[in-house]
Amino acid sequence: MANRSAGIVAAMLFACLPTQVEAGPATDALSECLVESTDAGDRQALVRWIFVAMSRHPDLVGMTRLEPDRIAEVDREAGALFERLLLTDCVALARRGFREEDAAAFQGAFQTLGMVAGEGVFAHPEVDRAARNLLRNVDMAQLQRALTSPPQ
Repeated sequence: MANRSAGIVAAMLFACLPTQVEAGPATDALSECLVESTDAGDRQALVRWIFVAMSRHPDLVGMTRLEPDRIAEVDREAGALFERLLLTDCVALARRGFREEDAAAFQGAFQTLGMVAGEGVFAHPEVDRAARNLLRNVDMAQLQRALTSPPQ
């Protein structure tokens, strides 16, 4: 039950991300290219950039301290990654996505890449431990009853 519970928590956290855009064939093709063109290091760079960007939100700004030089380094890494993906690795599919589905292709494709990158974060033992800590504050018996009860 513990692994399944951690999976539920991860799914709930991903559900907090912006909603998935309606993907067309060009978005799907660009998504596949972005995912296939990135390795673990690229995905870590993307996750770091997402973390830095999110840390700037007023509700989160007091929760972490990031040095300006480190922020600039993370921004440069992410910028180089985005350039490589859109101008070299996936340029033809990026062009097709923009032509056929406009900005929605980029939103959907990078959202997919972000979700794939996030899977690596949630697989780390320390993050898994944090997810389990959250579960200590959830009435799992009540949740299980709610999920397994017949519809009313």
